[in-house]
Amino acid sequence: MNFATVALVSFLWSTVKYSVGVGVAIAGFQQAIWGFVFTTAGAFTGIVFFTYSELWLENRFEKWFKPKKTFSKTSRRLIRIKQRGGLPLVAFLTPIILSIPVGCLLSTAFIHNKKQIIFWQMMSVIIWGIFFFGLQQLIGFNLFGTASPK
Repeated sequence: MNFATVALVSFLWSTVKYSVGVGVAIAGFQQAIWGFVFTTAGAFTGIVFFTYSELWLENRFEKWFKPKKTFSKTSRRLIRIKQRGGLPLVAFLTPIILSIPVGCLLSTAFIHNKKQIIFWQMMSVIIWGIFFFGLQQLIGFNLFGTASPK
């Protein structure tokens, strides 16, 4: 694949599932910096889009349906997650374990401050990007099993 194709595919995958975008970038780019740039930009785009769309959808559902005030398995799980780490924990797990849309949905369940959600999610993406692409660049280690491009 050529540079533009790898850039587009890694960017688009990173908007919804960051780890797939990282895999595409590591396999397709010769230099780790380009992988970091395109996957981070894609993740930032997805975070902003899904954070604003989740809050918009939540506002619409609240107007259409009256929320029930009962404890369910879902509400108990959310309370447990919030007590153990809250927004920073969800943001840390979002790029790798959760997907960007699911992470933003969980984040909006904890807090309605869009700037705070976007800040924590973006910091997490930067940390994971430095981890993956830093390992690839500094020591030639590749978690995805492909030959390290140098």
